[in-house]
Amino acid sequence: MNRRSPMNRLPLDAPGVSQALHYVAAGSTTLHYRYTNTQREPVELWLALPPELPTQREIRWSWQPALSHITTDHLGLNRIAHIRLDPGETLAGTVQARLYRVVYNRSGSPSAVTLDPAERAVYLRSSPQVVLSDDVAAEAQRIVGDAQTPLEQAYRLHRHLARHYRYQWPPAARGSEAMRRERRGDCGQYSLLYAAWCRSLGIPCRVLYGSFAYGHLQAHAWNEVFIEGIGWLPVDTSRYKSGVPVPWLAELELIMQGVQNFGSLPADRLAFSIEPDIVLEPPYRNREAPATAFRMSVGGRDLAWGFESIDGAAPYLQPLYPRFGPSARPAGHDLLGVWRFSSGWRYYTFWLLLWLGFGIGLLGTIVHWFGVQIPDLIRSGGWLIGNLAFIRLTGLRLWKLLLVLLFAVEIMIYLWQVFS
Repeated sequence: MNRRSPMNRLPLDAPGVSQALHYVAAGSTTLHYRYTNTQREPVELWLALPPELPTQREIRWSWQPALSHITTDHLGLNRIAHIRLDPGETLAGTVQARLYRVVYNRSGSPSAVTLDPAERAVYLRSSPQVVLSDDVAAEAQRIVGDAQTPLEQAYRLHRHLARHYRYQWPPAARGSEAMRRERRGDCGQYSLLYAAWCRSLGIPCRVLYGSFAYGHLQAHAWNEVFIEGIGWLPVDTSRYKSGVPVPWLAELELIMQGVQNFGSLPADRLAFSIEPDIVLEPPYRNREAPATAFRMSVGGRDLAWGFESIDGAAPYLQPLYPRFGPSARPAGHDLLGVWRFSSGWRYYTFWLLLWLGFGIGLLGTIVHWFGVQIPDLIRSGGWLIGNLAFIRLTGLRLWKLLLVLLFAVEIMIYLWQVFS
């Protein structure tokens, strides 16, 4: 089955797009996905098909076996395919999309971008994993302080998460309340708590589940927050973090990472689905899970992944949720499947520079320890190139910058000695 998503192109005057948001075409990406039923019984899959968004357009897919049963979820957000695989059968597919980089222009002219009441209700609702309460609203209000506009409030919530919460994978439990309690979690946990805070202040916010558009199994989650007159601003709260205990150094590190570029996002990801707690069709029938089942706390409830749902809903679709047979013994790849992206030459070039640079630097250092004299330019240059590639691939942190400066100084000293 090879088809194009129903919305072939999203014009820049479409709902959710304004003159303050600029979408810059950044090329195409191809997702290769595969799920094999390794069990002795049939398995059911609910597979999310990537939605058409301003940041991902012209989506095409091809699946074997063909997808014959596709429905829209109860919120009208996701197209979900229901598949049944016999033992040993494989679902294989490719998804192609054109990705767009988002640039928020603070001086851009606001447009008449609004949400209709039904959409607003969806993105202001409380759900098992995005819990709204008086305590959550009071906490969010304390964080935003005297901020008057939804835009400034959303930004202050974003910075607060970056400054005061820590990344941890896997998290102890899933859900915004678990993140509030533990103050640490993965990208999904950051996104759930941010959505709860925003919604408690009346700011529509949604969670996107997908993957970075490079490499293998780079699952990720992030947010979009709706601001009247601007549209859906992308927010990646788990992208910015600092472990530096000194406040002003921590602030410097966040600035180096670009935390102030609120509302802008690189074209480095593909969303599989929108929102957690998606009710599945046909209805998901819980079954007794074996003692070996993978269990996790989701929204305060113990859940056996692939055997139980949350009142008929999947915790999230990234990109699928399975239903195993009663005697199944699923392993890691049985839970979500496997995927990879056909990355562009720039991605592989930076990885090559990283390994080549670190290899030269490490080899030069070891040889130097054994008394073999080699030019410092080679050893320090290798470390410098490796660190610069590492920064390009993983982001700038204070300790990385200090290493770059150290090796740069060594090279400058060497060149000074050579030419003086």
